[in-house]
Amino acid sequence: MAIILNVAAAQGVSVLDLLLRPEEVAAPPLIDLSTDFTGIPFSADWENAAVAKIRRVITILLNRRCELPPLGLLLERYEVERVAAKWHMPQLLWRYDRHYDRQAKLLRTRIKIRAFSKALYLLQKLQKRGVAYSAVAQDTRLSRRDAMRIVNATALVLVAEHANFAT
Repeated sequence: MAIILNVAAAQGVSVLDLLLRPEEVAAPPLIDLSTDFTGIPFSADWENAAVAKIRRVITILLNRRCELPPLGLLLERYEVERVAAKWHMPQLLWRYDRHYDRQAKLLRTRIKIRAFSKALYLLQKLQKRGVAYSAVAQDTRLSRRDAMRIVNATALVLVAEHANFAT
């Protein structure tokens, strides 16, 4: 129902019109959906738990001032939509985006996503940072120093994640 309500709002039509006459109301949205439309995140208990978990992880990452993974990677990991995260913690996301943008632009986002994903996989499977340092550096062709920063930040995400289960 939440999706239908948000689509109707973006189209500027009633839910009833959208459901009964979809061909007639089908038109380009009235607003630019990429920037102007936030939508209404309808919270459920699982979503609140997921938002609380990602809030804790982001807060710990920002306090440690470590290499930040792309936000989309974290949102995907905790199954939180950007709209819901923006709704529940706008200031924290603003801080995250600001710090992420200030990071050294040495690593392209695509390489970063691959490096963080590989580090996450290796740390969950092997739980050995030394192996992860080498594998991430080799797989992504990053320097060992950059690979270490990414693996250490990924380990921090896992620590923060487990701390969430205790809260």
